[in-house]
Amino acid sequence: MTIEEELFRKTKINFDKISEYGFKKDKSLYKYSKNIMNNAFRVDIEIDNAGRIKGKVYDLSFGDEYTNFRIEDSTGSFVG
Repeated sequence: MTIEEELFRKTKINFDKISEYGFKKDKSLYKYSKNIMNNAFRVDIEIDNAGRIKGKVYDLSFGDEYTNFRIEDSTGSFVG
């Protein structure tokens, strides 16, 4: 199970209200982007018409996708 599936497993997308939370319609996707952690990272979230959610985190210092949070069986204070 992906982190997106885990976080949103008990939710149902209300497409009538999603724009109130900052999502923008782009063709067949709803997109949301927000800088986090003092602008060190950016989170991009996409939701398709079927309600499937995909997210990516970007390290803005390097301009690359940050994938360390997806590593299974990680331990340590930063992971938590």
